[in-house]
Amino acid sequence: MRICGNCGIAEQRAADKIVVDSMSDTVYRVSENIIRIQADTDVCVVLNNTNASAVINKYNKALNESALIGTGMQIVLIADEKTVDNLYVVVVADIDCDGKITANDARNALRASVGLDKIEKASPQYAAGDVDGNGSITASDAWLILRASVGLENSKEWV
Repeated sequence: MRICGNCGIAEQRAADKIVVDSMSDTVYRVSENIIRIQADTDVCVVLNNTNASAVINKYNKALNESALIGTGMQIVLIADEKTVDNLYVVVVADIDCDGKITANDARNALRASVGLDKIEKASPQYAAGDVDGNGSITASDAWLILRASVGLENSKEWV
């Protein structure tokens, strides 16, 4: 359930809703309790385009509006001073949870693809690393992430 930003009435979230914010050119997709966001998205964009009241990091601290949103954070929806829903953040290709796509993310994906690092399949980091959507983190994902880190791939298409 979520609270409608226009009328304040609880409503069911669409099964798979893709949103494009024309002001910031940000793309994100909401599915169940997961929000997939493109890299380099700051808190202000999410707060302005959803009925979210806060973005919380892994230490349960609210982020300021200029902070980047990273994989594993939560977007909290509050109505009448009560939490009504949490969305768990997956920033596509952001395995190291810093909100950006870097060569380190590609390294982490490659290490996971060959079994040198373990990333739990149910974790947001796993969902972030599976950029091609085939259900596993592979060397192909690492290659795509590395290309995106230097501007050769458009990661918006992975959201």
